[in-house]
Amino acid sequence: MPPDYTRLDWQQDGLTLSELRRYLVEQRPHALLVTRIVNSRVECDLNALRILATDACPGTAGELREVVHAGCKSLQGVDPEDLWAVGESLGYNVQVRWSNEDVASTFDVVLHAQVRHAEDDKVNPLLDYEGGRDSPKTWNLYGNNPLRSRMTRDLTAELRDHLRGSLPDYMMPSAFVFIKELPLTPNGKRDRRALPQPDADAAVSTGPIPEAGTEEKIAEIWQEILGITRIGREDNFFDLGGDSLRLILVRSGLRRAFKKEIPLLDLFKFPTVRMLAQQFTASTEVSSPAKIRDETSARKRAIQRQGRLRQHLLKRSGINSDEHTIRN
Repeated sequence: MPPDYTRLDWQQDGLTLSELRRYLVEQRPHALLVTRIVNSRVECDLNALRILATDACPGTAGELREVVHAGCKSLQGVDPEDLWAVGESLGYNVQVRWSNEDVASTFDVVLHAQVRHAEDDKVNPLLDYEGGRDSPKTWNLYGNNPLRSRMTRDLTAELRDHLRGSLPDYMMPSAFVFIKELPLTPNGKRDRRALPQPDADAAVSTGPIPEAGTEEKIAEIWQEILGITRIGREDNFFDLGGDSLRLILVRSGLRRAFKKEIPLLDLFKFPTVRMLAQQFTASTEVSSPAKIRDETSARKRAIQRQGRLRQHLLKRSGINSDEHTIRN
């Protein structure tokens, strides 16, 4: 840190823009560091947050607006643009950073007479004073990525397609959580307990809703068992977090709702609401216990009729039926 610099505290020294300008004109410091300058861009909003956090917060939005407006008039904040204008008008290069003492509402500024404008993008060493500069932070702390949700959704689909080539449906992960890096313990090992939990809303469908009737009933059963608020007609049961144990519960729910039996294998073969509903209506494998008994009795009666007809034909032909084995 250069030894020939002057340091002022905006609040402690009671500075204003006009006093700062006069100081620069009269003293012409080689380098000046001014700390804890109240930021007028955010001070009014922060004042509103402080009011909301108190027990004396107004009861209506209109009353709150009046209190906040009155409070903003008494604030003595400074717009960083005004400091740039003052410094550059007097031949100083100006650099601004958030204050380390009160990051939310104050900032620090360095005015340096010998830094060329071509080097404005470099950090002035005065901003690296002890306690005045934090460790570098990633850019995502200062803004958001509007394409993140879309990229996450697309990458999730690609991962599922890739895993389906080597894993059966019931072993597919129920959720994918994307993190920048794995959390570590103080000893440098992976900290599994610090891993974030999957978002419960991540599995909520955004696809077409199930059609009324069979699809709607199936979706309701899935919602109850999987704990999901919305399921689309093209959603895969296993992609939503389903597994073989939950599939048994689904089978029981379907039996109660439709009074029909469905083979467990069919639930693996038709993992979407639409496919399962079509199987319910089109497949003869989906039958009630009474229907199965009726079909078995009808099959036995047909076999008996076939046997009697064969015996009658053999008798008319003069063939001894005892010498022949009739295969039913």
